[in-house]
Amino acid sequence: MKPYSKEALCSALEEVRQQTLSIRAAAKKNSVPVTTLHNRVSGRITMGAKWGKTTLLPLAKEKELINYALQRAEMGIGFSKETFLRFAGQFAKSEGVTFKNSVASEKWWLGLKQRNPEFSLRTAEPTALGRHMSITRLRISRYFSQLISVLVENSLLDKSPFIWNMDETGLSLSPKCPKVLARKGSKVVHAKSSSPRELVTIIACGNASGYVIPPHAFIPGKTVRALRSYGTENAPEGTKLSVSDSGWTKQGISELWSVFEALKSSWSDHLHRFTSTTGVTVGHAQFFRMFKLAWTESMIAENVASGFLATGICPYNPGAVPDLAYAPPELYTARVL
Repeated sequence: MKPYSKEALCSALEEVRQQTLSIRAAAKKNSVPVTTLHNRVSGRITMGAKWGKTTLLPLAKEKELINYALQRAEMGIGFSKETFLRFAGQFAKSEGVTFKNSVASEKWWLGLKQRNPEFSLRTAEPTALGRHMSITRLRISRYFSQLISVLVENSLLDKSPFIWNMDETGLSLSPKCPKVLARKGSKVVHAKSSSPRELVTIIACGNASGYVIPPHAFIPGKTVRALRSYGTENAPEGTKLSVSDSGWTKQGISELWSVFEALKSSWSDHLHRFTSTTGVTVGHAQFFRMFKLAWTESMIAENVASGFLATGICPYNPGAVPDLAYAPPELYTARVL
């Protein structure tokens, strides 16, 4: 960090220009390095020049590059770090800047992050192409037109206690491992997880007021004997239990209910916390004890009601769908650098 202020440098420069003091005397009086003052007096470095080394790419070009990367992320085709560095290398080459092997360096990447804190690496949620491409303004407009007709026809407009949603999701006994602290440079970092890749299907149902009925759990198995190893006495009060040879309901339910994001996130957190604390992986016996914690934490009235609010169902609001949701279908109209 420079040991002098901008005001001190300006004062020293003015005294030299007014021939009040020599460069050395003005530098000493204002605690400014002689070389620094000499560079300003001679014009080698202009006043107001930014401290530190210049960036390989102009800052405006960096912003352009980042904005393009963020736009791609909003469209569901974001860069990984590796592909971004390769793309940045090609982009820099077109601007007359060359990186080794045409790939932006790790040093450049670290500097880019410091200069542009508005972006970070995030884990993307996989979404089927069909779902991406189906979210068009025309289709959403038709959906809301049909929705208002149904709500009015059945006297349900904005009557939150009578508007319900039901869906199913699978909870794995071996969810994706979180990032952990490990020795720098470690080639392999292990994490304990349950051996079976089993899924227990949970059916949940709630209304726009935030009220939730007890869940229905489908345990993998052919007979009710499969329930014995699951510690069902620890399930949330009122939970319905069934068995399924596939672990899924016999008739799938296609509508997505966004509140499951909170449930699955809480589920993963509690599983990793349990394993980290006890050193024991979660098996059948611990399933409902962990599930009850996740269910109680996530299926609260505020979370459930917000799902209806955010999608414009209740209160009825076609404008609730943000412009960002329409980005994927408009991919091919995006400007390419």
